[in-house]
Amino acid sequence: MSPKYSLNEVDLKKIGTAIFYSIAAAVISTLIVVVGDMDFGTYAFLIPTINTVLYTAQKFVAGR
Repeated sequence: MSPKYSLNEVDLKKIGTAIFYSIAAAVISTLIVVVGDMDFGTYAFLIPTINTVLYTAQKFVAGR
């Protein structure tokens, strides 16, 4: 922990990691909705696979 009103390298890494996981969770949640609404035509069989990967990634990010 750094002194009051200053940040050291460890604190900046923690803040950066938290921001990264927050952005990743928002992007994954958005992609889950977008992929479900897209028309893949002949590649419609990919939707369950893509959603499975996205839901797994979302649970991984939420577990952090």
